[in-house]
Amino acid sequence: MDEKTCLFSSEYRHQFKSICTVHLVTVGYGVTVGWTAPIIPLLRSEDTPLPAGPITVEQASWIGSSLCIGGMTGTVLFALIHTYFGKKIGLLLLAVPHLILWSLIWAGDNVYYIYVARVLSGVTGGGLLTIVPLFVADIADRKIRGALGSLTILHINFGVLASYTAGTYLPYYRIPPIMLVLPVAYLALVSFLPETPYCLLRKGRVDQAEKSLMFYRNVTDDSDGAGTGRGTTRKTLAFQYEFDALKAFVLAERTRQGITLADFQTPAAIRGLFVGVFVMALNQFSGILAILTYAGTILQQSGTTFDNRYALILLALINICGNLTSFAIIDKAGRKFFLLISTVGVGIFLTMLGLHSYYYDPDADSG
Repeated sequence: MDEKTCLFSSEYRHQFKSICTVHLVTVGYGVTVGWTAPIIPLLRSEDTPLPAGPITVEQASWIGSSLCIGGMTGTVLFALIHTYFGKKIGLLLLAVPHLILWSLIWAGDNVYYIYVARVLSGVTGGGLLTIVPLFVADIADRKIRGALGSLTILHINFGVLASYTAGTYLPYYRIPPIMLVLPVAYLALVSFLPETPYCLLRKGRVDQAEKSLMFYRNVTDDSDGAGTGRGTTRKTLAFQYEFDALKAFVLAERTRQGITLADFQTPAAIRGLFVGVFVMALNQFSGILAILTYAGTILQQSGTTFDNRYALILLALINICGNLTSFAIIDKAGRKFFLLISTVGVGIFLTMLGLHSYYYDPDADSG
């Protein structure tokens, strides 16, 4: 992002507000990701709120891992939804599994309700990680597209911080009714957002697509003779050029032949596919999801004398600080350099955590 570019300037105002609105569901997903950290130790204790009594280690493991089952389902499901029905419909439908999962946790009196809720949480997560980046790419100006795209993980970590805090200080059955407010507010606000210009052009709705792009670029119609100043004229010309380029892109997309297996067999395609899969694998094997999910259990079994409740909150704050730091310096340091440093750091500290877990004996004498 250029130094003179500001996310809060008038030309980017609607883009920033729209993406923050969409990220309400991202915060909600972050809450479900972090919810298990303070809750699993509670469910395994004698103070469990479930009438059936404490859950077993195996049941706790299923609570943690069932989110990933839903994630695979949500990715495929919402990819189909946004392809055939548009991104706005997909965004609105993200609230449905979110509403159901918190209703199940609120009404549930055994671990099976939690299993289903966690699968639905994964459906939301898989869906939003499919649709939200595409929504950002559709509406964001190229100058701030990278910055706005970086907000996804930041909002997930805001949700994790909220869940660690709520799980520490609020009763088990108090959290679900509070969290039900979020998807309702999300539905109400997202319903006012126009469909993306790209999706409207694909459906042949040129006039609506132009109005949509005008909204996201904060451009007013000068047909009434108002706002014909020098600055407005330049902006209008730039807007018209962008809209014409978008129309040409959609037209070329319609006339282009479909993708075949041969397209993936070129050296450039193989290299790009390898890099993409490798980077995604690094993300999954970093252990971040397991650590966020079982942070409460890890801290509980670590032997630390530091209060686990505050340690959880501190962990979430450190995560957010890391996001903000990378957000501020990634363009200057370079993505490749930042990825290398992050990967090495993750490897070192995962090794330390693994060695500690392997050699730590809770029954050993402290002396």
